[in-house]
Amino acid sequence: MFSASGEIFSNFGCKYGRMMQMRKRNWIFIIISGLIVIGGVFAILRWSGRWLSPPAEPFHVVPQDALFVVEINDFPGFIEQVTGKNRLWNDLQKINGIKKAGLVLQRLDTIFNNEQIFRQIFRKNPCVFSIHASGKNKLAVLAVVRIPGFIKGSSVKNAFSGYRFSTSGNAVRNYMGHKIFSVTDSMRTTAFYYTMSQGLLIMSTSRIVLESSLRQMSAPSSILDQEGFMKIKGTAGYNTTGNFFIRSDVLPEWLRQRLKRSVITQWTSLFPVAGWSEMDINLQEESLLMNGFSYPDPNDRQLLNLFMDTDPGNIDFYQIFPSTAFAGAILYVKDWKRYREKLRIYRGKQRSSYYTGLLETYRVQCGKDPEEALIPVLTNQAGIAFLNISNQDPGRNRLAVLGVKSQSMARAAMEKLLKGYASKKGIRYSGLIHTISLDRETKFTIYRFPFPQMIESLFGDIFGKGPYPYFTFFENHLIFGGSEAVLSRFLQDNLLHRTLANDPDFKTFTDGLSSRSNFFFYIHLPSAEKLVSRYFNNAFMKGFHDYAGKQIKINYLGYQAISQNHLVYNNFYALFRNEIKKAASTVWESLLDTTIHYKPQLFINHYTREKEIFVQDLKNQIYLINNAGRILWKVSIPERILGQAYQIDYYKNGKLQILFNTRHYLYLVDRNGNNVEHYPVLLRSPATNGASVFDYDKNRDYRIFVGGDDKKMYLYNKEGGLVQGWNMKTYESRIYTPVKHFRIHKKDYIVFSDTMNVYVLNRRGNTRVKVREHIPKTGHQNILLDDFTNAAPRMIINGTHGRVFQVSFNGEVTSIIFEGIGDHSWFDFTDLDGDRKGEYIFLHDKNLDVFQNTEKKIFSRNFDSEITDPPVVFVFSVRDKKIGIVDATIHTIYLVNNNGTLYGGFPLKGSSLFTIGKFEPAETRFNLIVGGEDNFLYNYIVK
Repeated sequence: MFSASGEIFSNFGCKYGRMMQMRKRNWIFIIISGLIVIGGVFAILRWSGRWLSPPAEPFHVVPQDALFVVEINDFPGFIEQVTGKNRLWNDLQKINGIKKAGLVLQRLDTIFNNEQIFRQIFRKNPCVFSIHASGKNKLAVLAVVRIPGFIKGSSVKNAFSGYRFSTSGNAVRNYMGHKIFSVTDSMRTTAFYYTMSQGLLIMSTSRIVLESSLRQMSAPSSILDQEGFMKIKGTAGYNTTGNFFIRSDVLPEWLRQRLKRSVITQWTSLFPVAGWSEMDINLQEESLLMNGFSYPDPNDRQLLNLFMDTDPGNIDFYQIFPSTAFAGAILYVKDWKRYREKLRIYRGKQRSSYYTGLLETYRVQCGKDPEEALIPVLTNQAGIAFLNISNQDPGRNRLAVLGVKSQSMARAAMEKLLKGYASKKGIRYSGLIHTISLDRETKFTIYRFPFPQMIESLFGDIFGKGPYPYFTFFENHLIFGGSEAVLSRFLQDNLLHRTLANDPDFKTFTDGLSSRSNFFFYIHLPSAEKLVSRYFNNAFMKGFHDYAGKQIKINYLGYQAISQNHLVYNNFYALFRNEIKKAASTVWESLLDTTIHYKPQLFINHYTREKEIFVQDLKNQIYLINNAGRILWKVSIPERILGQAYQIDYYKNGKLQILFNTRHYLYLVDRNGNNVEHYPVLLRSPATNGASVFDYDKNRDYRIFVGGDDKKMYLYNKEGGLVQGWNMKTYESRIYTPVKHFRIHKKDYIVFSDTMNVYVLNRRGNTRVKVREHIPKTGHQNILLDDFTNAAPRMIINGTHGRVFQVSFNGEVTSIIFEGIGDHSWFDFTDLDGDRKGEYIFLHDKNLDVFQNTEKKIFSRNFDSEITDPPVVFVFSVRDKKIGIVDATIHTIYLVNNNGTLYGGFPLKGSSLFTIGKFEPAETRFNLIVGGEDNFLYNYIVK
């Protein structure tokens, strides 16, 4: 039994042993098989380009000397947006350097559309670009993008050697175990270099920068570890064209290479601005907006620390900065004492000591601390502006504007400084002040300021080194200037309301910016060439001249700094305009409430004998404006003026009033804008034409003719009553043209027309001449006197179908037909060249045609648009008359010589009929007054 059992156990033991040996062999087989499979998969993945470890972070391989870093989330989409219909980018490509970049982008766009590998790499895959200084005045670009795991490295290399590119078969060199390849263009010149490492495709226009990137790959730290970078990277937006990172602490050296030697110290003292900054890029068809945060290191001397943790505020200096201020900067400071402490820290010990020494010198020279005198009277705003004044250095066109709580307080403080200085120096205080007159009634005091660097000392390098040798006051503002001329221009522009707040282009520009900020800077590029050339060297200016000469249509550039959440929020805005408007070369521009479609008239100031300007705007407001452009008064009336206005001497005492009519009333206002007694007078019938005023015997017993809606011609006296004895009969149709008065051989002829007839009456309204032929009325009929020759005078009247009638004062009628002249042509007749022969002037559609008496055309001139206002003939001398034309469609005015050529300096900006005359009889030049599209009244000089 036991033996049987032993045998059983023995057999079981053997089977168990064999079973265990089999299991052991199976496990070994399984493990070996698994290792083989894993090794195979690894080999396949490695061969196919899929790495076991995730690709490296693109930012990690960016060399730490980058000036800028840009992350674009969808590079092909960005190229499509830029190279498509973006007018801003298309316009910028007129600059050679940007044009080259545009050609590269277009080539890349073509590659993306034809090479699937590149579409797969770049499409919706963030790409990091960095800009680096490379040699003297050169920049190099580095681009880094992750390679998707399913793309093999060999496929990338083959793609580079495919479409329009050729890649050398051998690597340019082996560097730190990496192969660097060169990519050449069709001209066999190197376009860029690339390498692949750690799942990244790294490309650069510079082999040196690419090698720097490879060294950075193994470095223990990167820009991701730089203080502030990750903090501002976390604020970057995602749904934007891209994210722009700026390292401002390395920008001074790059900027220094482009500045003039004389300004290097002055400008680079404004740097560094901050550490890292990030801006989201939003590229629109007509603008570029970049906004985001900066991290100024609180332990470092960085400019934006001046605004950190300081409440921003509403800036309103646009209300007083002249519209000719093509560049400017504005500070909003809630606490000037705290700002001054931050400024001291920013300047550092050495520079703070220098400015403290300056202020101490000023204190000794005037016996009072300038800081203690000025800071307590300031409001929250201070600014600097450069005005565009011809023939003057931009430095002398500089203004520093300080808001003050009270002009009287600020004036007392500043005068106390000057009186102390005069006492210490032993000079007369009166020698430091004088008065300037902008017109006879408007005077300002200008002070000569002996401390030209005080503004920079108190408020910082943003205001520059000046000098500011003069100051004055306007409302609650203290204004320092580089010259008396710039202060005078500031005062005049403000009196005429010609400020940035009223400039349409500037208002459009500021619509894209925040209303609150700590700091705001702007520049109008089309006007900035002189200012830019003051600071930058010839190499930089060559590019700027290239920009300016090709009419690039970037209008304004602006920057704002806004303190927010213990960081500084930045706004950068560039505005593109379809058309850059050339600034009008005016003597002055006066802002009205709205535009005018009324021919300005020059009236005599009976006190000074100078001329003043009378106009009406589209709100029916009437204005009297002096010859300096200042509005003397403005009065609202309910209707528009019909025809022209007249000056009469109502009281026969040499004082003049203004008479005109509207549809329902006859008005007479004095030179202060007040109605004369009994006026306005209600017309007996609504008027169909503008009043005509005649003084038959020069005795100031005026007669006023107004056509009525009832087909009658009314005759009023100067008191507004009807003249007794006037034959007031009813005519066949309404009378729309003004009444004319001719005196021939001591006889008076009152002439007007209705639809088919011309009436020639005497003073009592009875027929003096029976016109023997019907003269059909045209759309714009004119009745003129031909008395240029020794022959008997006659009337010249235009009719329909190009026919002009010649009517003698015995009623005989002859006519001439001018071909191609329509029924709605404007017509005039005068002796243009002083040869005692009249010329026929027709203005129709887009054409101005002038004919001789023999129907021979003297000249024809075409305009861009249909002309909707009559021509106006201006007399400069007996032999020199010119024709004024306004093209209201394109807001342009022309002055045409008597031979058809344009007078020098024309065309000019303007939208209304215009007037040319002299403000003072002794002047040798003429003034041209015209309304503009932007609510301004312009005064040009015509020599």
